[in-house]
Amino acid sequence: MSDIDTTQSPSSVFYGYFSKYTWRNEKNGNSFFRIVTKQELFFEQQYCKKEVKKNPITEQEETLYTISCDGSKYPVPAYDEKTPIRIRGFFRNLHDKGFGWDFQITDIRESTSDEITTIEYLNSEAFPGVTYQNAVDIVRLFGTDIFAFIKKATAKQELIEKVDLSPETADRIVATVRKTSAERELFAELSEIGISYGACAKAIKWFGNNAISCLRKDPYAYGKKIGLSYKQEELLCKHFSHSANTSCRLRACSEKASDNVSTSGHIWTDMRVYYQEVKQLLNNHIFDEDIALSTCMPFIQKQMLLDTQNERFYDRSLLIAEQRAARNLLRLALAGNREMEPFRGELVEEAQKVCGIRYGRQQRKAFNKLLLTRGVKILTGGPGTGKTSTINGMLHAYEIMHPDHIIRLCAPTGRAAQRMSESTGRTAVTIHRLLDYQPDGLGANYRNEKNPVDADLVVVDEMSMADIRLFDMLLAALKTGTKLILVGDVNQLESVGAGSVLNDLMGTSDLFIEKNRLTEVFRQKGGSPIIDNSQKINEGNIHLHECEDFQIIHTKCEEETLEQTKILMQKLYNKDNPFETQILCPSRKGEAGIENCNTVLQDLLNPGKQSLTYGNTKFRVNDKIIMMKNNYSSKDGYFNGDIGIVKELGKGKMVADIRGEMVNLCRDALDDVQLAYGMTIHKSQVSEQHIMPTQGEQQKANDVIRIISEKYAEKLKNHSIQDIEDELIEAIRKECEGLDLTYEEQKRIEKTVIITALGQGPIEEYLRDPNITEIVVQRFDNVVIERNGKIESVKAVFFNEEHLVNTIERIVQSADRQINQSVPIADAKLADGSRVNATIPPVTPDGATLTIRKFNMNWLKGKDYIKMHALNKEMLYFLERCVKGKQSIFISGGTGSGKTTLLNMLSEFIPNDELIITIEDVCELQLRQKNVRRMEVRVSNNKEMMKIDQQTLVKAALRQRPDRIILGESRDGSIVDLISAMSTGHDGSLSTGHANSPRNLCDVRIPIMYSMNKEADFSERSIAMQIAEAIKIIVQISRMPDGSRKITYISHVDGVTADGKVNIKDIFRYDELSGQFIKTKYYPKKIVESIRSKGLDFEEGIFKTKNKEESDE
Repeated sequence: MSDIDTTQSPSSVFYGYFSKYTWRNEKNGNSFFRIVTKQELFFEQQYCKKEVKKNPITEQEETLYTISCDGSKYPVPAYDEKTPIRIRGFFRNLHDKGFGWDFQITDIRESTSDEITTIEYLNSEAFPGVTYQNAVDIVRLFGTDIFAFIKKATAKQELIEKVDLSPETADRIVATVRKTSAERELFAELSEIGISYGACAKAIKWFGNNAISCLRKDPYAYGKKIGLSYKQEELLCKHFSHSANTSCRLRACSEKASDNVSTSGHIWTDMRVYYQEVKQLLNNHIFDEDIALSTCMPFIQKQMLLDTQNERFYDRSLLIAEQRAARNLLRLALAGNREMEPFRGELVEEAQKVCGIRYGRQQRKAFNKLLLTRGVKILTGGPGTGKTSTINGMLHAYEIMHPDHIIRLCAPTGRAAQRMSESTGRTAVTIHRLLDYQPDGLGANYRNEKNPVDADLVVVDEMSMADIRLFDMLLAALKTGTKLILVGDVNQLESVGAGSVLNDLMGTSDLFIEKNRLTEVFRQKGGSPIIDNSQKINEGNIHLHECEDFQIIHTKCEEETLEQTKILMQKLYNKDNPFETQILCPSRKGEAGIENCNTVLQDLLNPGKQSLTYGNTKFRVNDKIIMMKNNYSSKDGYFNGDIGIVKELGKGKMVADIRGEMVNLCRDALDDVQLAYGMTIHKSQVSEQHIMPTQGEQQKANDVIRIISEKYAEKLKNHSIQDIEDELIEAIRKECEGLDLTYEEQKRIEKTVIITALGQGPIEEYLRDPNITEIVVQRFDNVVIERNGKIESVKAVFFNEEHLVNTIERIVQSADRQINQSVPIADAKLADGSRVNATIPPVTPDGATLTIRKFNMNWLKGKDYIKMHALNKEMLYFLERCVKGKQSIFISGGTGSGKTTLLNMLSEFIPNDELIITIEDVCELQLRQKNVRRMEVRVSNNKEMMKIDQQTLVKAALRQRPDRIILGESRDGSIVDLISAMSTGHDGSLSTGHANSPRNLCDVRIPIMYSMNKEADFSERSIAMQIAEAIKIIVQISRMPDGSRKITYISHVDGVTADGKVNIKDIFRYDELSGQFIKTKYYPKKIVESIRSKGLDFEEGIFKTKNKEESDE
């Protein structure tokens, strides 16, 4: 268990509670910590603190002693503050080392000895929602040994029934105690063979209380699942007293041997090589007995297929994957090659304008090959040949050809997907994420031919990194008719796994897979030899051209190599952007290997005392890190190769900025994290950074803008920018060509000038991204976006405050609005319907702000909500019946929760023959009925233009005798007129409003809006009665922490209670803890009868209520 000499002093035992760690190695548990005990200590040297406190139960004074404990040679589990514990050990006098006494730990475990310790533990931060009185009641009813009580199967139910805790709080207490206790028990058993606390936490996360039995049953399969090495699996096997020839070990040995030899890249191996690998694994000195190779033969025959003629072994799973991939390639290629696409040459010109680039001959030819037919295509080329710019243009052209098609971008690794997203301005994901890959038990669930990826075009970047298993999974999940474009460089390092997929595909016939080879180099011209040298290396030529951009520093030994690396990094490393400089290394071990290099560079570039220790690594805030494994969790997920920056350190966890998202890395994830000041070449080959214009380049771009503005000042008086767009682009390019720049600098400036002069500056690419719904410029150097429901920071920045204000003025003026110091706030609508709000000083003294909520061209339908798990089928059926049955509905939710989108979806259920009037601040709703009249609020920015508000429009709408009124958002006194309309012949009307719950809407928000109507003067009871008469259903929609939207309540407004409150009965609700939609058993009898009275059927089974009469009472 530990290497402590327990014979040197008699053992003592103390009961108390855990206070804090003063240092801890999160991997092996070694630590220094403090506990607080009531047991009397007679020598001052034995404690570091003594205090007297009154016991709140007995009201007697008690003396508390704080003891410093040494667990540096003992695997101490992770404890929360106030956890009741028992320690065993002995005091040591460290006076000769400059310290007092400390208590050397020989054993530590959870244990409770008195009531107050348990009460304070239950009332601690570990159990939010538990009051002090709750904790007292728990101890009074169930005793001080909370750990024994929680092990009972009935613990949760007893807490609910006897202590009157909510189900959520009771579940949290039980889950927390069981989880932490299980982690500690598992760690106590496995730490002696070197299993980390993180691995134990991961085992409990995956297998729950069955973790120890799962690992005992099959140390190899379950050990692999939690990230153990093969050596650790072997130690685990021996620890659980399995014999050396147990079946799970023999099976694992044959599989591991196949994995080891497959790293050569082949799906086959020489028979003798494989046998030798198996022998080494079978007899590796962990087990004492020698195992004959023949013992393993049944498992080898199951794992491998023998080619007797060539004396080769084929891994059966790899062979099947390769054969299946070939069949699916044939399916995709033959289905598409016969189908012509609506491609025309003019699309290349359109792409050039959008991308701000002039394509070369090979790139223009690639457009034709990639877009003329469907099927499978390959675009390959070395660095600097324009693969990325060609793909960018091709995507724009494809969108013009097929505006309603679904495009998906992906790459084999997280880093490659991040780079693809940065370079295209579109969402790109890993192939695993595209396939919705989710581990399940010892296997995994992912999309396949029965549940294919919904896409018309799939583009895969960095294809050289895909192995045969991954490629097989991808092809199986693509529908027949999907166009597949594979992009990569055949000269880059191949995948770590088996198969040389891209190279093999390049060897197929062009009649089967059309290939596009780019060889003309564009990037890094202007004297830089980097591209030329890379081509020389590929050709085996070692005579390279050296200059300032390409230097070779000769060293005599590893120590000198490390010293030179330190000198260079001190000179080049930028703390504000750690991604600018990267050390690459071919090996992990040695003086100049990655592991030592990272430790040395961390101390040099990011020194500090505060750190999180994990094994031999110390992590500090602002450290550059890399993830070494995949975590497919939808929340706090990451991928092998993701690079990030540590932002926060906590107790046993860190928060890192990975791909612009804050990811929580807890104990079960720390095995996957490494420092990344240096990294291996495999990890880095796709880490090319997105380069923003430098400060000097920005200044040159400003100069070009000024020159162009002066030249075209007169012409722009009579023409819009759009009228002379082509002429402006050509003038910008000529001006940039005259600057003393490299080709790469010229193109960056050219693009910057074009999007600044003709578009919306740095946010232009985000306006074009269909997955981005909102753009918020908080300062000129701080931009955040909402992409796929999640808020993330982006690297787009404006040059300065003036640049941002100029962009705001251009946006506002295009919408016939103005913004200046007299009118410092502007609301506007872009040509595509997107809503804009902008402010400038003095109302925002820290600088101008800009918010753009993009217009949604593709509204969600009911089936989309089900697919997104925003509601279930029963809830959708109920809402559809309510809309068709003319039940007035109010949608409630917070900002950005999706109220308008839900309103649009529900509006689709309105019959086609009804007259509908919509009233909105900005016309967003897209109703497809034939009799729709749209009204829009008008904001006046000058005295001559009349302001038209919601209330005016509601009154005007009522005079037009509509069947229904849809008010986009109720937020002022117009609510009085709307509620009146709902109860006087306009039933079935719909609206939305800001509120945290149905109760908050009825009791607070609507009464506040009533007070805004100067013509209305109603008592609280009168308002409640009007609400109850008008609104029949309230739908609460919420945005969850992971960015998803859920309908959290569907409630019936059923009259007024005796105390004058609106009577709200929940029909459906969402339980956040279980992630399930709950039927409350309430039966809305009046709603069902009203719907049926309109001649509509209604299926009562959706409520599953046994006794209907209990509902409406």
